[in-house]
Amino acid sequence: MKPRDYTRLTREKDNKWLYKELTEKIIGAAMEVHRVLGAGFLEYVYEEALCYEWVDKQ
Repeated sequence: MKPRDYTRLTREKDNKWLYKELTEKIIGAAMEVHRVLGAGFLEYVYEEALCYEWVDKQ
């Protein structure tokens, strides 16, 4: 059985991402959290920090 190509489900006909702005905000917030905290914490620490970062950006 061939794996599905889910990338085609997220693109419009003119090759623009459907949720580009939202995706950029999410990735930006995640990168900022990682930049400030660095590596080595458990997942829940990053989850809480990402929630704070998301609210702060809004």
